[in-house]
Amino acid sequence: EGCGCAHAFVRQLAEEVARRLGQAGMRCRGVGLKVWRAKEGWTSATAKGGMGHGACDNVSRSVALERPTASEADLAVIGLKLLQGLAIPHEALRGVGLQATRLEQGAGSAASLSTPWGDRAAPLPRAGRGGGGEGGGGRGVGRGGGG
Repeated sequence: EGCGCAHAFVRQLAEEVARRLGQAGMRCRGVGLKVWRAKEGWTSATAKGGMGHGACDNVSRSVALERPTASEADLAVIGLKLLQGLAIPHEALRGVGLQATRLEQGAGSAASLSTPWGDRAAPLPRAGRGGGGEGGGGRGVGRGGGG
């Protein structure tokens, strides 16, 4: 149940990134995921003040695509695969960001996307209610949120 919110949030990020790519008339040949993970041993008792997500490690992963895409479904599948590959316990997640990289002009999504996991990975897992939050996406067409 706990990781369902993270999965739903990655899908929301993919939706936003795809929307921005479409508005800009761009496609991407790379996707990056940035995760803020609570430092090992960190507890709310060690926090200064009562706000923020506390001490975090930043972890990022990216993948190059064989063909460009601007598809929300493609971005979500890739983002979820990258997140799952990190194997971070859901209670340690403090923030997630998704970024489209290696941008090029295009008219939308490619017909079929090839990733290191094969054409069109398994359907997205279903999740309950999504968490999330607004956050700075940094440069380009990324979007992220920190807790």
